[in-house]
Amino acid sequence: MSKVHLENRYLQFESVELTGADLRAALNAAWRRPTGWLFGQTFGGVIWGRVHDGELDLTTNASSGVEVLLRHDTLLNLRLFDAERELRAWRADTGLKARLVSEGADGQQYAAWQEQSYGLRLSEFGRLRARHYLAMEPETGLLRMAEHRLLALEP
Repeated sequence: MSKVHLENRYLQFESVELTGADLRAALNAAWRRPTGWLFGQTFGGVIWGRVHDGELDLTTNASSGVEVLLRHDTLLNLRLFDAERELRAWRADTGLKARLVSEGADGQQYAAWQEQSYGLRLSEFGRLRARHYLAMEPETGLLRMAEHRLLALEP
């Protein structure tokens, strides 16, 4: 049996408002980083994109099939991410909710279990890389998968 290496990490969760009529502009304003990757689901289908030089470019910009629109009223969930942080947005009863997730010196404590590249090619960009976090159940002392954070798309 191989040993499992666990490393204590702290995740910080910061609420974010995605306001304004233009969801793309709201995401750019909340992200405030020059690069990143986007993966989301809308009522029309899956949407991929990336932030390059601070501007969000979506795969739907050049698609010839059904257009998948990135709008407040069509978005189901979304993750905009890089190696340092992740912006998560999801549909709730009261509209869209969003938060930034990052590792820091304080916050909620987790054990970083593993980083994994998923070999399945998910898009023309490459394979998805994620970090998984474990938390201990106080009643039983058992570890459970508590969080995961997307890190990158690799070739």
